[in-house]
Amino acid sequence: MLAYAHENDVEPFLEPAAHLLAALLNDVGAWQPDGSGAQGRVGRQVDWHLACATLFVVKISLPPTRFFVPSGPSESQKAVGALPLLLELAGGAESEVAVAAAHGALKLLHLHPGDTAGVLGSRECASLMVPLLDPAAAAAQQVSIGGPGWNADVAPLMLLVLAGAAEARPALLRDHGDVLRPAVSACLEAIGDPGLRRRWAPLLRPS
Repeated sequence: MLAYAHENDVEPFLEPAAHLLAALLNDVGAWQPDGSGAQGRVGRQVDWHLACATLFVVKISLPPTRFFVPSGPSESQKAVGALPLLLELAGGAESEVAVAAAHGALKLLHLHPGDTAGVLGSRECASLMVPLLDPAAAAAQQVSIGGPGWNADVAPLMLLVLAGAAEARPALLRDHGDVLRPAVSACLEAIGDPGLRRRWAPLLRPS
């Protein structure tokens, strides 16, 4: 189904592709291809399907030149290059797609924290993160370009993504703290989750 949708640019399959991507990323860590036995075969199948899902989402959404592709051998690692796309989808009007994309970004962080943090450390990704976190920034974007507004289901996932990336790459907050720290503080205030506050407390301290 995904191969057909990918070849024919069938946009209604965007949501199931996003959900499939998140689901496969959730399982791929337990089934790494080892080149032998049943686990190796299952691992290769997971990587193949993950490649199809990732290519499909990228194909119908943004030009491929937008993406950085890490040099690692696994398809899950190559999918890290689609993080800017996942952030854009997380800020989209379709709530189901937005949440699935946010889950996909979080699962990529769990699988490949260093590569994920490296991509999230770009100025482009920092700018994409701000309206996903800050309700005021989302409202301003909604007024200026007709954005969907702040998504209370996406924001906690983005806090987890950014926290993990900042822990893996401390330079991220040093490089982009001027825009990310206020957005994180506003998001924590809006959500009011004690666990997220504790997670972020050491990260928000002046370095």
